[in-house]
Amino acid sequence: VYSVHAGLEAGFVVQKYPQMDAISIGPLIEAAHSAQERMLISSVGRFWELLTQTVQLITEQAQGDK
Repeated sequence: VYSVHAGLEAGFVVQKYPQMDAISIGPLIEAAHSAQERMLISSVGRFWELLTQTVQLITEQAQGDK
């Protein structure tokens, strides 16, 4: 996991709801919003694993809070 300057949509959410924490995650994209835009296919699997594990963890924690 590493940080890059991205996440335009998360910035819009935080502007509207400044009390909310927000992150932007996804597979590795190069040359975004250009004719040369491409995605590193090998990063999709890593992203999917991170996303599904995170959703599972949040679900388990929410169910434990009931």
